[in-house]
Amino acid sequence: MPLDNHFDNYWREHQSHYLRQATWTIARPLWPRFDALSQKLLWLKPAMKGVRIVKDSTIREVYWVDPGEYLMYKLKYNI
Repeated sequence: MPLDNHFDNYWREHQSHYLRQATWTIARPLWPRFDALSQKLLWLKPAMKGVRIVKDSTIREVYWVDPGEYLMYKLKYNI
């Protein structure tokens, strides 16, 4: 039985909302990090680092994304 596609759409909408709220900079991960969009391993090469502060909290969420994936994501979803 195939999985319901509604969960994928729901997750994509929430993820894009969180990625829109993040402040993006270019940085080099000194330790292995996983790409938030494609789940590839990023390490020692330039990558986009997004930091989002959770509302009413001091928790910071950090997202790492490959620059090529980030550009395609921005073009595809018009962020």
